Formats: sequence, C-alpha cells, structure tokens
Amino acid sequence: LSSCVAASALGCAEVRRVQRERDATGHMEVEWKDPRDARSALTAADESAQVAILTELRRQWPGLRIVGEEEEHEEDVHASALAAAAASASTGVARQRRDPRFCTAVAHSQLSAQLEDIVVYVDPVDGTREFVEGRLRNCVCLIGVALNGRATAGVIGVPFPRGDLSTEPAIVYGLVGAGAGTIGTLPRRPTPTFHKPPYTVPCGQELPRPYVASGQSTSAIMQACRTAALEQRGVGSSLVFGGAGNKVLAVAMGEVDVCVQAKFGGPWDTCGPEAIITAMGGRMTDIFGDPITVYAQSASVTTGDNMDGNTDDNTDDSAVLSRQPFATGSSGAVDSYGNALGFLATGPDSAICHDALCETLRGTPEVKRYKEKVLRAASRFGLL
Repeated sequence: LSSCVAASALGCAEVRRVQRERDATGHMEVEWKDPRDARSALTAADESAQVAILTELRRQWPGLRIVGEEEEHEEDVHASALAAAAASASTGVARQRRDPRFCTAVAHSQLSAQLEDIVVYVDPVDGTREFVEGRLRNCVCLIGVALNGRATAGVIGVPFPRGDLSTEPAIVYGLVGAGAGTIGTLPRRPTPTFHKPPYTVPCGQELPRPYVASGQSTSAIMQACRTAALEQRGVGSSLVFGGAGNKVLAVAMGEVDVCVQAKFGGPWDTCGPEAIITAMGGRMTDIFGDPITVYAQSASVTTGDNMDGNTDDNTDDSAVLSRQPFATGSSGAVDSYGNALGFLATGPDSAICHDALCETLRGTPEVKRYKEKVLRAASRFGLL
C-alpha cells in the first residue's frame, strides 16, 4: 500500500504538470477513443500519469501484475514521468512508511499475500472528460489492489483539492480490515449541481438531505435508481458528480449519502474506491446488492456506449454489453459482465440503508428490465 501511495503522488504530479502547461499555453491536445462519446477523451495527463505510476510500482515490485486503463506507449510520454519516478523511488516509499498518518491506519494489519495472488488496477485520470472541460475537482487518480479477486487496498489521489493548482495534492488510502486515512488536506467541496426538476432553496440554505450522487445520464435505469434512493427517506436531493472514483470519494468524505452508477468502465474504476469505502466501514456492491465481480486475475470487461447506463428499453442488447478483454498475464481466463451491473456505495454514517435500497432496486421494474437485458447479452457472449 505504501508503494501505491507513493505512485499515486507521482501520478498526481504528472496531471498537475500537464495542467500547468495548459494554463501557460491555453492549449492541450485531446484524442478521442470514440468520437461519439465525450467520456472517451485521452490526454497527455492520462498517458504520463500512467507511466509514472506503473514505473514506480514495477520498480518496487518486479513481476507485479498491473492493469492500467490506458494502453502503454511509454516512448511517447514526457520524459519527466520516468525521471520523476526514478528520482523519487529511493525516498518516496520510505517517506510514506515513516509518515505517522500512514502508519496509524495500517500498522496493526497482519495481512500478507503471495505476489501471484495480487492484481493492481490503475486509472491514471478518472474523470478525463471533466479534466478536458476544466472541472478539475472531479479528477482523481485511482490505484486498487485486488487479492484473490477481492478489492483489498486502494488509493485515491486528488491532484486538485480546490479545483486548481493553489494547493498540493491530497491522497486518501485504505486497507480492508485495518483502516483508512488521508495524507494532505482535502477541503470540503461546495455542493455541485443537481438534477431537474430544480429545488427552490432559500438563499444561504443547503439542499435537503440525504444527497444522492450520480452522473448526468437521463436514462430510464438511472432515473429509476435516483428515484428509489430518494424515496428511502421521502426527501433528499439528486446531485451530479463526475467520475466513478469521485462519486465514491464524496461518499467516503460524507459529502453525500449514497452514489449510484448503472454501468462502469472496468475494475480500474472501482477497485481502489471499493477498498477505501470498505476500510472506512461503508459498503459498495453492484446495484442489486451483490459483490462486484470484475477483479479476477484474468478477465474480460463488458463495454459499450454510455458507461453511465444511458440506455433505454429500445436499445439493442449489444449496445448494453459488448465484450472487451484485458490481460493480466495469468492463464485460465475468467470472463465477467459485472461492470454492466454498476455500483452502489454508502458510507458508515449514511442516512440511507444500503440493503434496503438494494432491495428496492431489485423490485423496481426499470431496474429488473435492465438486468434482464444484461443477462441476455451475457448469455449471447457465453459469459453465463
């Protein structure tokens, strides 16, 4: 975990470097993996941060299996990423191990594991769309450690705690069964925008709680998830948060009571956040209350348009689920469609009961139809 914290710091530094260059030049190159999808943006920040993170982890743990969201093109990445990793390797990890804020949370853990049982998942910039659009508070750097297929440890690096370069990055970390903590200062963020219909709130007063965080999707499945969450207490507000990790971070910080997303990109989106929220005493499952099942040592994630579940009843099954393999270097592939079943997270002090909400969702017609569609597609691809 200390290696992941140090690697996250390097990743955050690279993201901030790219932002400084953008501020200085007023320009940043953006590549679109899918021209139809605003969430498919790829920038120099994604590439250089991933190289910095992977270089650090591989130096500390030769043979470690790492799955990054982005393809590796190290020869095209700014040389400072590699230089920074090499320069800090001898001091960065040791510094984190000596840091009492880090040691307090994990010092009593007796967890040990064989290297071959571990897979590390990396999303160098979770919230690239938000980064491109300048909504920097939504951008985080995610590193998750899966042990035997379960999210066990995680790091969320926050490059822009105040939404700009005015403050140093903060890092939130957690180890299941041991605890969690923060390195740096993570100020409470202002309440973001909320979904329509708008609430009439007197000036200076907050929106009514509990808060439900989700993306911008207006699909039937997501509308049903928000409605079910708000009906748990008969009052509340539906808020827009960008990025999968940023949503879970908001739950972990107590900024919102629950976050929900009907579909996510892959294990790099959820492994770290799930481990952290679990270490804090919260819960994170798929939207039906079952464990998230995308952390196998070798697996396929299911992709398609609209990772936020922006599909409707007229959408063909193939648009809900299409198979996209990713390799971790182990044999005996285990396929998964779990990312198409989304995620739901609640904090230890959430005003919404996790199990009760999942039970409500399982009985909601739109949610039931969505699961049936996912299972039909999974059967078509031979995943059942």
